Amino acid sequence: MTRCAANLALCAFLFAACGGDDAPADATGEYAISITSGENGCNFTNWNVGATNTGIPVDIVEDDSGVTATVGGISALFLDLLLGSHAFTGKIRGSDLSLEIEGTVERNQDGCTHFVNSSLDASIDGDILIGTLIYTVADNGSAECAALAGCESVQNFNGTRPPQ
Repeated sequence: MTRCAANLALCAFLFAACGGDDAPADATGEYAISITSGENGCNFTNWNVGATNTGIPVDIVEDDSGVTATVGGISALFLDLLLGSHAFTGKIRGSDLSLEIEGTVERNQDGCTHFVNSSLDASIDGDILIGTLIYTVADNGSAECAALAGCESVQNFNGTRPPQ
């Protein structure tokens, strides 16, 4: 083995021994979130592109089974009406959170019976959380649902928690 290859192997070993970026960050805490509505690909009513809401309370808890982000305030009511829940669940890997709510509220739009699901993808850096909410439609496959198939409505957010 050449000296260069030996040094590369040693560096790779040391990087792996340190855990790389896979060690989960501590996301636990109470956040104040600001959100901005983006593209409304699912044509939700009362959705205004560029509209912002601030001061949304979100409580993130980690345990052995994963991560739960519980939305509070009036936003919780909005999510309950749209999705049937205001608690996102999922995993954290390194500093990246991947959470979701699988909708349970049956909806009907232009003859298309469907549910709305939401995924939350975020990154944490210290006490700052930045991410995206994506709303999609799970439909019954009928022809009436063609306009909603594959649609996405997007909201971007950022927030902070008190320093740890």
